[in-house]
Amino acid sequence: MVRSMWIVAIAVVALATPPVIAEGVKLRPGPTATLDSKGGALARPEGVACTTSTIVAADTGNGRFVVYELGDRTLIPKTEFQIAELPYPIRIRMDGKGELLALDGKSRRIGRVGLDGGFKGIVPVDAAAPSPVVRSFAVGPDGDLYVLDIAGGRVLVEDAAGAAVRQIALPPECRFPEDVAVDPSGYVFVLDAVGSRLFGASKGQSAVAPLGAPLTQDLSFAGSLAADGQGRVFVVDANGGGIVVLGADGSFRGRQSGMGWTEGLLRWPSSICLDGKGGIAVADRENNRIATFQIAP
Repeated sequence: MVRSMWIVAIAVVALATPPVIAEGVKLRPGPTATLDSKGGALARPEGVACTTSTIVAADTGNGRFVVYELGDRTLIPKTEFQIAELPYPIRIRMDGKGELLALDGKSRRIGRVGLDGGFKGIVPVDAAAPSPVVRSFAVGPDGDLYVLDIAGGRVLVEDAAGAAVRQIALPPECRFPEDVAVDPSGYVFVLDAVGSRLFGASKGQSAVAPLGAPLTQDLSFAGSLAADGQGRVFVVDANGGGIVVLGADGSFRGRQSGMGWTEGLLRWPSSICLDGKGGIAVADRENNRIATFQIAP
């Protein structure tokens, strides 16, 4: 049964010391996007990326990207494009230069794309044995790329020039690593979808450690996460159709939204991002839309 009240959980932290926990928050539904600039509909979007002024959808079912202009209360489609080298985009992130990084779900390669639709090339990933199988990735505050390699049971860290920086090992109890996020301080979070658990590592550590107890009552199948650096981690619960708020120590802080079709509800959400000014965007896959929320003051 999913908890319906805000609670504070006692966390057990090993090896890593996360940022200070913030109090629980509530989310207010914002505008949604279902169409491109020509009136075409989104189809099963699996990825979303944010800046303070732009939201990009990985319109997976249509094999393309759709760019929206983000206003205070508006989400306006500006352009859309396809990239032949990235026909099935599933995870997307913005880097510090205003370019898009996208993971193709078929080739498992990460490509770099301009918001004008210009393809900038495939991002090289450290090929040291075992050959990496990329599940997801994140961009750190210093521009480093954090690649979740499920074949090697690790997070590969590369700098903006593509040079290997370090590896962060995943422990055996991280059974199904689904996503990775890095907060503004450089703290690394890894999400275990099947184990319903958060793992973390401080900057410079060589392995992630479990944060808190498994959240099996609160997460049905965790699909994606984002960390804001204020002691809050936002996780989309794909099978449960909601957003679960965690403390940076892995403790349960509350649940927002739920399964449904109407405003503020989600159906099998697959990805989440933060816009840097208190806004959240979610790839609401089975509702064929991008949903947004605002963190209530």
